[in-house]
Amino acid sequence: MLYDEEKMTEKVFYENKNVARDRVIAMLEQLFECSIVFLPWDRSEKYGHADGIVRWVGGDTVLLTAYDTSRYFANSHISAVLDAHSITIASDGLLGRMPLAMALYAAAVGSDAV
Repeated sequence: MLYDEEKMTEKVFYENKNVARDRVIAMLEQLFECSIVFLPWDRSEKYGHADGIVRWVGGDTVLLTAYDTSRYFANSHISAVLDAHSITIASDGLLGRMPLAMALYAAAVGSDAV
């Protein structure tokens, strides 16, 4: 097992609507050998990949993309889910609320360089 938990969007339930939610969760937890954190799915984004929303950076900390600027998606929903699982959003200045590519660069070289 690589992680204590995996992050994915709730789109998995939409894609498997003929399977009971509890069964989908059990199958995924068995496959990944860990618990799953289900993030809200931004329905304006057709792929529904969690890596477009959060990026694990170590321990219990993730970077969060700039979803607070989306008119289709409430950032507070993501924060509530992450809080419920004791996952911290990196918030070193702008680091926690910038586009993912810039946030990853800032994490690698230091936020003062951005």
